[in-house]
Amino acid sequence: MKKIFSKTLILATTLLTTLAMISPFGHKAQADVIKVDPNTNVFSEANSVLIQKNPQISRFDFTTNIDSSRLREWLVTGNKGPASWSHLDLNNKDNMSNTKWVSMSSESRAYTFLIKAPKASDWIKTYHGNVGLYKGNPIDIEVTYSNFYFRDAAARGANMTAINKSWGGSNFSVLQVNESLFQGYMFANLKELGIKLNFYDSKTKQPIRMDKNSYLTFNSLNYSFDGMISEGVKYMNPDPSLKTYLTKDTNIAYKAVRGGETFHAWAGNSNDFTDRLGALDFSRNSVSFQLSGTEQEFRIIGEEGWPIWNTYSSGLLSTPINPPTKEEVDSSTGKKLNKLSPGQRVDYPFTIGVSELGTQMIQKYSRYEVIDKLPKELEYIGGKVTTMSGEDITSKAGKFSYDSATHTATFKFSADYLENGFKYQLGEKYKVVFQTRVKGNIGDGKKIINPSEVVINNQRVPGNTVETPGYEKNKEKKVILSGNQEVTEKTLGTNENTVTFRLYHTLNENPNTTKVQIDDLLESDFELQSVRFMKDNREVTDQWKRLSTSNKQQLSYQVNAANIKEYLGKTWYTDVTVRVRDDYQKTRIPNHSTLITNFDTVKSNEVYVTPRTITTGITKSILKGTAEVKESSVADGQNVVYRITANVGNKPMTSLDLKDKLEAPLALQEAVVANNGKDVTSQGTLSLTNNTFTWTAKNPNDWRSKTLVIGLKAKFTMSNKVIPYLDKASNTYRIPNQAHIVIDGKDLPSDKVVVVPEVKQPTADKFIVKN
Repeated sequence: MKKIFSKTLILATTLLTTLAMISPFGHKAQADVIKVDPNTNVFSEANSVLIQKNPQISRFDFTTNIDSSRLREWLVTGNKGPASWSHLDLNNKDNMSNTKWVSMSSESRAYTFLIKAPKASDWIKTYHGNVGLYKGNPIDIEVTYSNFYFRDAAARGANMTAINKSWGGSNFSVLQVNESLFQGYMFANLKELGIKLNFYDSKTKQPIRMDKNSYLTFNSLNYSFDGMISEGVKYMNPDPSLKTYLTKDTNIAYKAVRGGETFHAWAGNSNDFTDRLGALDFSRNSVSFQLSGTEQEFRIIGEEGWPIWNTYSSGLLSTPINPPTKEEVDSSTGKKLNKLSPGQRVDYPFTIGVSELGTQMIQKYSRYEVIDKLPKELEYIGGKVTTMSGEDITSKAGKFSYDSATHTATFKFSADYLENGFKYQLGEKYKVVFQTRVKGNIGDGKKIINPSEVVINNQRVPGNTVETPGYEKNKEKKVILSGNQEVTEKTLGTNENTVTFRLYHTLNENPNTTKVQIDDLLESDFELQSVRFMKDNREVTDQWKRLSTSNKQQLSYQVNAANIKEYLGKTWYTDVTVRVRDDYQKTRIPNHSTLITNFDTVKSNEVYVTPRTITTGITKSILKGTAEVKESSVADGQNVVYRITANVGNKPMTSLDLKDKLEAPLALQEAVVANNGKDVTSQGTLSLTNNTFTWTAKNPNDWRSKTLVIGLKAKFTMSNKVIPYLDKASNTYRIPNQAHIVIDGKDLPSDKVVVVPEVKQPTADKFIVKN
């Protein structure tokens, strides 16, 4: 025999939005039934009644007309008891006098009633204060349990011997009522009882008349062929306009049941379903009734007296509508937008709701997708999903996707998150954020239209549409002033080393602009000379402040906050004058500027400057006292001091060498390399071997556009080595010398200087020289 009491949900009663009801009399009631797809919604409005899962109960007590000689009662605050017959055995330590039925929570309270020889005229009324809501307002509910019809479960094979003994007889019935209607009640040894619910406003205590958006659902109507048991319910309201709802694949039938008498009711006819609240086929054994009036009366069927647990809630038989709410905000500030700017990052947060399981619906979602069909003006960047407290759950909640052909971004909650992530609690919400960027110039007044939609199970649910116009794109242009012309490329003349750039800025009219900044990163080859801002034919430099940056080449200026509005919708320009360094690195120097607002960054076109060329030159002289001469006489044993002046050009180089090979009669003694009067010999490699001066710069480019002065000292000795230098025309010895500068292998010689040895004889042929 099937043990009906072992089900987690044996009979769940749920106040539910349903538009189908039956006449309680006869088989004709079936004609009023509407069968629905539980994955869609058929209700135009939500249920007016909400039985809360965790109410803050303000009152829980009972009254009864049963004489104390036939009634024992206990207020139970203990833990949950077992899901077995032993729960009914008062000799068991975890029995119904000190524990609640297994499906009730440990934290709640319950009354347990043991009724001796129950009668149809007996009644017990329990009062539940602040147990739910009606149209959002707190309500109290009084439940009357009556019309008890005894049935000894032992007659259908239950082992009641120990239980009856603990009660003191076999003609007892059990009723246990929880303070929370959502946690319901348990009964045993009853084949039928009546339930009547009266709703009251919690503040005024006035009775509430149900409108036709109020519903009650009975769930988990089990069926046992072996036990010949069909759990069932009948709504006793005679109004023929009320409707009843079943699922299209229902296991419920309108059939004869055995209560105090045999009558027709909605009862289980098969157990082909998952008897667990939230399971995707749970609603197959559920029935929903549309309510009206001030009293809601039902006949509850137990048939064979086995323990049965029922619960009240307000879950819907079909999937409730949860339209999304869509916003449009600035991604950095989170503020709502009135207009969009090109390049602006815009977030579209969807606030989506999750219905509460058991109070608003009875099956979990099988599918939940959030859809943002983006207009072509927006570029999809990505997305995130957060709880309302801001916790990012994107990675565990599901996956974003984007269809570029249809410009549709979608977030799909995973099956695992639908089953285990959603809490299915009242008021549960999430934010699904689609992150975008405005692509380009969308033009003043042109609206960007962005609808919203969710797909819940098999139904598409549209949300609100966001419509926002856009601004013109900010513009930045750069030129070089060349005489009366504006050019984008300029080659400097020989005597030119300064350039003036003109930066044109055009700002849109966005009133939310809070920052206007001009950046110009000057190449290292430029040296700033001056900056001037002009607007409306007048200088406005005093309205701009230079920002401090770690890079001295970075020009960053911001307009004073008090002046920003003067620039909205305007074009103005900035003149930036620079000097080109003589030791420039690039032979074609680029430059651009940037207009930065709190919405976007716009880069200008590139302009190019070709620097002037400083040529390399080298000269040589002989020091004669304080004078520099090109020719000088020298006596035997006398020192000669040469001065070499090397003007290094400004082109980049990889090698720089200075050289001077002295003639044989002159013996090289020492050499010094100087720049601006400072000895820089050590900044090169010096060699005086083979009577030759050689200095190789360690860092050649350090000397670009600079002058190096070399002092060479040599000692003259009159010997036969002077003979090759005889100049017959002048009848003198003339010893020439020439220096060289070699850059990247290219040799440039200096002019020549001459040393003339002094001789004693008037003619060279009588002159005797040293061997």
